[in-house]
Amino acid sequence: MRHSKIEDYIRKSVSEKGFFHFTLVDPEKADASLSNAVKEMDQAGTDGFLVGGSTGFYPPEVERVVSSIKEVSSKPVVLFPGGVFGVARNADAILFLSLLNSLSTYFLIGAQAQAAGLIRRIGLEAIPVGYIVFGKSSMVSVMGMTQEIEPANYKAATAYALAASFMGMHAIYLEGGSGVPAPIPPSTISRVRSALPHDVLLIVGGGIRKGEDAKAAVYSGADVVVTGTVVEEQGAASLKEIVEGCKEGAKLKAARNDEAS
Repeated sequence: MRHSKIEDYIRKSVSEKGFFHFTLVDPEKADASLSNAVKEMDQAGTDGFLVGGSTGFYPPEVERVVSSIKEVSSKPVVLFPGGVFGVARNADAILFLSLLNSLSTYFLIGAQAQAAGLIRRIGLEAIPVGYIVFGKSSMVSVMGMTQEIEPANYKAATAYALAASFMGMHAIYLEGGSGVPAPIPPSTISRVRSALPHDVLLIVGGGIRKGEDAKAAVYSGADVVVTGTVVEEQGAASLKEIVEGCKEGAKLKAARNDEAS
């Protein structure tokens, strides 16, 4: 599997400490306090920043948010686009997402075809990701016109994830949706992880609000944990707890793997 600079950076972190943590920043919600918030999140231990959201915004807004983050943090800034409008030339990389359970071909391949030429022209590293959205009430599920998958339906999630890995995706992203009341069940995460080749990264986000949630996600097989809403609502203190939870989950997972071997 061919990788690039930022993807290699993420994989190295996962290999060395057992996880990678992204803080999600929505350009629509970013304000004058962003720089101070980024400094606090950086110090709290996040490994990088995702920039994006489900609703539309003016592309220069994305570039301004990326610039604001880069002014105060040396950690990677990766785009998490809701569409072509989410592309910015000053980011370090972009999650090149295909929304696998969308009922619209636009979110499967249409938007990607529109953006591909631009991404190549500006030299942006693209990380191919199979994106699976659970539930039906989150903004991303509504905007992405998804076929509903219940969070506990590991069979459907596994089928989509395995298909994406066969098609060459470097990562699978299990998305609970912004503001959902509960994270994706550990049983779903573990089932998907066990079905995937070891070199396919598993990203998990949505509903992770406590250290215990992050601990359970990493222990169950998440390589990358994404949090956004909890940081918006509770600040950097909550992020520190989540990063510590990731560390605990990674330690338990390593111990389990050692025992198994």
